[in-house]
Amino acid sequence: MLVLFSLPSMAQSNLMEDSLSAVSDVVVDTLEVLNVEPVQNINYLTINADQQGSMIYVNDEFAGFDTVTKLLNVGETYSWRVECDMYHNESGDVTIVSGDAVIIDVEMKPAYGFLTVTSLPEDSALVYVDNKCVGITPNEMIHVGIGKHKMLVYKEMYEPYIYEFEVEGNDTVMLEVQLVSNSKNVMVTTDSQSDIYIDNVMMGVGDWNGSITYGAHIIEAKKNNHKPILLETYIQNDSIDSIDTIVLEAPVPICGSLDVLTSPQGASVFIDGVNRGTTPLFIDKMLIGQYELCLVKDGCADMIKTIDIVENDTLSIDEVFSPAKEILVKTDRYGDSLFVNDRYVGKSPHKLFLTYNTHNIKARRMQYEVSDDFYIDMNDSVVELFVGKEMQIVTDYKRDRIFVDGKEVGVNPCQTMLSYGEHNLRVMRGKYRHEQTIVVEDDNVDVIELTLGKEVSIKTTNKGDKVYIDNKYAGKTPLTKYVYYGEHDVKVVRGDHETTQTISVNDNGEQDEHTIYIGQLVTFESTRHGDDIYINGEKKGESPLVYDMPVGNHEVMAKRHRRMDVQRIYIIKDGQTHFNFTPTKESISEFNSNGMGFFTLNASQYQGKYSYGLSWGSYKKVGWYISLLTNFDPAHGTYQTGITQFITKHNDYSPDLKAEDFNNNHIDSRLSATAGLMFKVAGPVYIKLGGGYALYSAFDQTINEEWYRTKDGNYNGLLLTGGLQFNLKNIVISTDVNTNQNFDFMEFKLGIGFAKKKNKDKK
Repeated sequence: MLVLFSLPSMAQSNLMEDSLSAVSDVVVDTLEVLNVEPVQNINYLTINADQQGSMIYVNDEFAGFDTVTKLLNVGETYSWRVECDMYHNESGDVTIVSGDAVIIDVEMKPAYGFLTVTSLPEDSALVYVDNKCVGITPNEMIHVGIGKHKMLVYKEMYEPYIYEFEVEGNDTVMLEVQLVSNSKNVMVTTDSQSDIYIDNVMMGVGDWNGSITYGAHIIEAKKNNHKPILLETYIQNDSIDSIDTIVLEAPVPICGSLDVLTSPQGASVFIDGVNRGTTPLFIDKMLIGQYELCLVKDGCADMIKTIDIVENDTLSIDEVFSPAKEILVKTDRYGDSLFVNDRYVGKSPHKLFLTYNTHNIKARRMQYEVSDDFYIDMNDSVVELFVGKEMQIVTDYKRDRIFVDGKEVGVNPCQTMLSYGEHNLRVMRGKYRHEQTIVVEDDNVDVIELTLGKEVSIKTTNKGDKVYIDNKYAGKTPLTKYVYYGEHDVKVVRGDHETTQTISVNDNGEQDEHTIYIGQLVTFESTRHGDDIYINGEKKGESPLVYDMPVGNHEVMAKRHRRMDVQRIYIIKDGQTHFNFTPTKESISEFNSNGMGFFTLNASQYQGKYSYGLSWGSYKKVGWYISLLTNFDPAHGTYQTGITQFITKHNDYSPDLKAEDFNNNHIDSRLSATAGLMFKVAGPVYIKLGGGYALYSAFDQTINEEWYRTKDGNYNGLLLTGGLQFNLKNIVISTDVNTNQNFDFMEFKLGIGFAKKKNKDKK
């Protein structure tokens, strides 16, 4: 019994062990599968350049400056290149492997040398390298690119020094320049009050000592109303250490005479403000010229006139004083300058005698002045002038109170007398107070108009948004409101959202319509700062750009020259706030897709003769072109062209003429015009097919100077043409073959030129 009961138990035990073993194998296999590492498909490539400003390219695409990190596919090989001004380009290939990031440290090798220049016997000489000024001597460690260069060292009073040198790279060229003087010290003396001129340039008064370059010079001594003394001299290099001394005689005065008589006598005579005596007065040997003569006599009005003294002549003056009256001239402010008949007489208030006549009296205060004509009679004793004018002050509200310089002058509109100059103007409108500075000038303006504010429109993207101006409810959008000049806080509320913006309201012509957005503030950043950012086709600024974007779809482009990146984005409130752009180059096909116009210069060769011309046309996938060719052949010392065959009188070929009948003059006259179509083959390659007309003629001249067409080398007829054109963006290269319809000859043509987009507005 015990045995029988134990047998199933043993069998069951063996079966359980087999099952556990099988399960264990499965678990082990499963664990092995779980322990397998995942396959890495991408990895980082980092390129570090040791020079600032280095431009790094990966697969010929610009990746960044100085240091670049990019995620690339594992197992693929990429080319890299580093460029930097004044350094050799570095490049290579790298295969991206899994594991740690792939790092390339690039050491740029210099492609420049150094130039050190000193000059003797003086420094501060200008140094030019390849026609560009690089500094003054002494000048050390000037960066110069490798290769040959031309240097010029220049300093006034020295001969220019020219030198050619070569820099091999990372070396220093040291030059000590010995300047050779081309000037000499000269001492010039003359009368102490005479001006000294050298070659029509004033150099000093009385005497002058300085350097003059070798050669001919004109030296003069000049003085007003005197005959100048002129000397033509030649400065020679006879002795560097010696000093040439040149003595000029004093200029000779040019004189006349003045005889002054008055009635009554005893009047003081002032000439240009200097008292020369009393009448009767005779002044001999008076320098010629124009003077102001003033005759002053107590109890009489001053007598003023302008006189001219003429060489070797006597000017006689005989004047009779007229009856006069003492007049007090004053203005509204003490110290104003007073003028009578344009002559200064003193400061306000001032007493003087005036004749019984009309006089112009003027008062001046700084840059402001007033004048008027006054008739003096027996009853006059005071003349008053107000240095200002009556002004009207008008505002945009009838009840405004107006103050000038702290004093109330009235209620809008008001009239008041204001002196010329600056004034403080204040306008009171209830609790609102406006102040500004006004200037009253002597002009045609006699009204001051003030507006304290203006109508301002507030708009949003939705109608019905609540608007608060300076925390005071103003209405709903769209809203037009009168707002005082200055800055104001405008708050817009839309449901649970609101935004506040500061606006500036002024009278300088800026906009009075403000659109306020309740949207998402986002940042647009490109791989290089300064890239242009376009939003929905309109330029909004440069990268990095922070912009308040309305909710919805938008097209955003980052553009750098011909590199661009365009993205369509959807803006939601509290959504994505940062967008990155990587501008890349247009392919040649994309660049040409909008149409190009081109122009090339051509050269061709046939039978050892060259022709030149031009071609022009345009293309997209299909294009057209026109080409003209002619030659330039010397004859009689001048150049003949293909047009010669239209204007030269010639005879047809004659077999009767012999070799001795001709001289050595020969003309090959070649002219052709072709046109055709262009068809894009692949990328920048276009095939060209066309035709035209050619006139190929050859002429010999007889000893009688008659021209005869040669037996061979002549063709007038149809021309077939074909070839290829390579449109490399703005550079165009073409190669063509011209032949006749029988293929008797082949003319090979090569052209190079430029192309330009037909639609400038295309990005």
